[in-house]
Amino acid sequence: MGTSKEYIDYVLECLDHIEGIDARKMFGDYGLYMFNRVMGFVCDDQVFLKILPGSTRVLGEDAATGEAYQGSRPYYIIQDLEDDEKMGLLFRALYEDVPEPKPKKPRRGKIT
Repeated sequence: MGTSKEYIDYVLECLDHIEGIDARKMFGDYGLYMFNRVMGFVCDDQVFLKILPGSTRVLGEDAATGEAYQGSRPYYIIQDLEDDEKMGLLFRALYEDVPEPKPKKPRRGKIT
């Protein structure tokens, strides 16, 4: 099904008070980033965030979880995007737990 442009615009509008938030299109859906760290995904018009100690601390042990896509590991399902205070706490806590992305290796050129 994929995520609609309208929904990703809504998500980014809800999170625009949090510095560094960005979404990048991938396979018909979107990766959700904070300062180049992957926080989760937006798939089929639903937000999924990584389950890490920081996100669990904010959301609680019994927060709703689900697969972002068929066969994925579980992620927290986020439903209260309009709660600015909670989303700010959640993303800052999660950011502390997500490692810096590994530098990409340069591509090898073809030998001619």
